[in-house]
Amino acid sequence: MKRIFLSASIALLPTFALADSQLDRLEEISEKMNGIMFDMMIREIVNEGADPEPLRATVPDTSWNEAMREAGQCMLDKMIEASSKGAVDQMRSLRDLCGWMVSDASAGM
Repeated sequence: MKRIFLSASIALLPTFALADSQLDRLEEISEKMNGIMFDMMIREIVNEGADPEPLRATVPDTSWNEAMREAGQCMLDKMIEASSKGAVDQMRSLRDLCGWMVSDASAGM
């Protein structure tokens, strides 16, 4: 599970640069990361020779609603409070540090 989360996180790092605001970036990354995580779980079940349909049928919608946006903003506010707005803005630079990992994680998908 840790490998799934790490791979999904690294694969989504370029998304930081595409969205307009910190909240938009967080929403987009969360939605994509959850989608990738569920896809990878299903793929692992298929690789084990099991039927993926029961899991596929229970995969929730990963789209954010207003309550999720409020929770995301609260989380960003706490991150900024614990560090700084500039530090949170610089999270997108992780893509540059891990560029080779992004292509490796995407290739495994």
